[in-house]
Amino acid sequence: MSEYLDMLKEAVQKIIDDGWHETKRTGNTGIGKTFEDLLEKEEDNLDAPDFHDIEIKTHETAAKSLLTLFTKSPTNPRGANTILRNKYGKKDEYGNNILHQTVSGNRLTKSNSYLYDFKVEVDWENEVVRLEVYDKSENMIDNSVYWSFESLQKQLDRKLKYIAIISAESKIENNTKYYKYNSADLLTGLSVESLCEGIENGDIKIDIRIGAYHSGKKIGKTHDHGTGFRINMEKLLEYGEVKVIL
Repeated sequence: MSEYLDMLKEAVQKIIDDGWHETKRTGNTGIGKTFEDLLEKEEDNLDAPDFHDIEIKTHETAAKSLLTLFTKSPTNPRGANTILRNKYGKKDEYGNNILHQTVSGNRLTKSNSYLYDFKVEVDWENEVVRLEVYDKSENMIDNSVYWSFESLQKQLDRKLKYIAIISAESKIENNTKYYKYNSADLLTGLSVESLCEGIENGDIKIDIRIGAYHSGKKIGKTHDHGTGFRINMEKLLEYGEVKVIL
């Protein structure tokens, strides 16, 4: 168990006891940003847990939106995101190829905006998660892009060994949104095997967000917004061990 758990519990208990907190940001990221500010955590883009070795995920109890577990570009081939957007993307208003798709393990995307459809397949024998590309006749034409089990396990070990799940409710008064954080659970035991089971079941989605720079020195070059592995909070609890901490 994390040696920092008691420290986190003390900080979260104070936030809970203080009641309603004015949001620090509009939109879907407001709940997390407000909580980070209350923890006095500086915002960063580091690929590391939020509170020492504990990752923090906040969610609104009534909401059904997906949360991002982590972001991870494909392991193979080198430059996979550039290859994907150039071969299977569509033109944006600047004339650059982009590829924005949420891909599941249990169904094709079947998008009207793209000439190709996508699906993910867990290759247990070779220990990789493959991104499969299909033509509109549902023929699989490419499965060369993949994430290795090893790379995914490293991501879990680095970022998601301990996950504190903070539940909240919200209200709006005088056009201002407020959050009240009510409880905290600790999720442990998330493994590459359970991750892959979630992918096969369609619970864990892979959110591909590959664009291109529109200006500056990198204009026209690939801009990877982060390939996100995402899941609904209630479903996440099915793939690890959950303990109520507050």
